[in-house]
Amino acid sequence: MLYHKVLFFFAITSSIHTTCRGQAHLDPEHRLMNDLFANYSKEVRPVVDKEQPIPVNFDMMFSQLVELNGRSQIMTSKVWIRQSWENPFLRWNPSDYGGVKFINIDPKLVWKPDIVLYNSIQSDSGEMYKFNTKVVINDNGSCQWYAPTEVKTVCKIDITYFPFDQQRCSMVFGSWTYTSSSLNLKLSRREVDLSSYIASGEWDLISAEAVRNVVKYTCCPDPFIDITYHMLLRRRVLFYLNNLLLPCVALAILTVFAFFLPVESGERISLIITILLGLTVYSLIFTENIPSTSEVTPLLTKYSTTIMALLGMSLVVSCLVLWVYHRDASAEMSKTFEFIVFSVLSRILRKPRPEETPKDGSKRKHTPVSVVADRWPTYFPVQRRAASESGNSSPQCKSPNGSAQEFVFPTQLERKFDQVIAKLDAVANSLTVDQGEEEKKKKWQTAAQIIDQMFFWVFTVIVITVTVVMYFMIPKYG
Repeated sequence: MLYHKVLFFFAITSSIHTTCRGQAHLDPEHRLMNDLFANYSKEVRPVVDKEQPIPVNFDMMFSQLVELNGRSQIMTSKVWIRQSWENPFLRWNPSDYGGVKFINIDPKLVWKPDIVLYNSIQSDSGEMYKFNTKVVINDNGSCQWYAPTEVKTVCKIDITYFPFDQQRCSMVFGSWTYTSSSLNLKLSRREVDLSSYIASGEWDLISAEAVRNVVKYTCCPDPFIDITYHMLLRRRVLFYLNNLLLPCVALAILTVFAFFLPVESGERISLIITILLGLTVYSLIFTENIPSTSEVTPLLTKYSTTIMALLGMSLVVSCLVLWVYHRDASAEMSKTFEFIVFSVLSRILRKPRPEETPKDGSKRKHTPVSVVADRWPTYFPVQRRAASESGNSSPQCKSPNGSAQEFVFPTQLERKFDQVIAKLDAVANSLTVDQGEEEKKKKWQTAAQIIDQMFFWVFTVIVITVTVVMYFMIPKYG
C-alpha cells in the first residue's frame, strides 16, 4: 500500500514538472520565433525570384551638426538612419500566434542590407549594418530598422570668402557589395527629415536635399546605387565679425590716425611699429582658424595683407618726412623738389607758398641792431674820413632831411664811434646769416609738413577704398 502511494506521488510530481517546463512553448511569441527561424538563414537575400533585386527604402533624419572643422575638413553629425525592406521568408498569420502582429528581434538574426557611408572618415568605415538596435518585423514580412549614430564625413572647405562663406557638404550612402541588379536602394523622401534638428551656433543649415544616383565603377560590370544627401551650410558671421574683422578695420583706421601726430614727433614711428606688430598677431590668430591651403586666398587675408602693406609704406613715409624735416639748413633744396612740393602739392592742398627773402636783403626784417645801424648819425664817421682825406678839416654832413650840418668831434671820440659801428655791423651781419639759415630750415620743415599732409590724404583714400571694395566683394546670399 505504501509502495503504491510513493509511485503515485512521483508520477504527480513528474507531471507537474513537465507541465511547468512546457509553458514556454505554449507562449505564442515563443512558438512564432521557433517557427520563423527554424529553417531560416540570415545570409540569404530575402527574395523569392533571385533574378530580381530586393527593394530597400532608405531615409535619414539630420539631428545635429556637431562640428565642421575647417582645418581638418571633417563634418561631424548626429543622424538617425532608417532602413526598411520586405522579407517574404518572415511572414505569419497573426491569428495562428495569439494575435501577434510584430516582433522585435536582434539584428544579428536576420538579413540586413550592407549599407555603408562612402565618404566616411571613421575607424569603422561608416558601416550602417552594425547597429545594435532591434529590427521590427511585421506579420506581412516588412522589416524596419531605425538607429541613431554619429558620423564623420569628409567635406571640402572653400575659404575664398571666409568668414562670409557657405559650404556644401554631402553624405553618400550605398551598398558595398550588392549591385543594382541585387539591391534596389530607394529614397523614402526627397528632402532630409529636419523635424528634430538642433540648430548650430556656428552654422545655419540652409537646405538639405537627397539625390539617388546610379554610378558605374571600373571594378564591376553592373552599376551601384547610392543616395547622396547634400547639406548647404552658411557660416554665422557675428563671432568672426567681433573677433577678426573689426580688429582688422580698427588697425587700418589707426594707420590713418598715426599721421595726426606731429611731424617732428618720433612717437609716430613707434605707433606704426606697434600697429604692425598687432596686425602680425592678428594674422597668426587668423591662420589658426582656416585650413592650410594654397588653392585660394581668403577675402579677409587679402584685406589684412593690404593693410599690412599700407603700414609698411606709412613707416617708410614717416622716415622720409622726418628726414626732410630735420635737414641741415646748409643743404640747398633742389629746384625740382621745390617745384613739386611748393608749386604742385601745396596748390593741391591749398596751402600758401612760403615767402622768400631776396638775396640782397632789401626786404630783410629790421632787428633792433639793424635799426640802430641804419640811423643817420652812424654815417658821419665815414663822411668825416672822406673829408679828411680830401683836406677839408670841417666837413659838412647831410642829415636825413637833406640839410647840411657840420659836426666837429675829437679824434679820440671819433675813433670810439668807428669801433662801435664796426661791432654793430658785425652783429647785424651775423643776425642776417642766422636769419637766412632759419628761413632755409623753416622751408625744409614746411616742405615736410606738406608731404606729410599729402600722404595723410593718400592713405585715407586708399584705406577707405580698400574697405569699400572688400565690402562689395562679400557675396550677397539670397
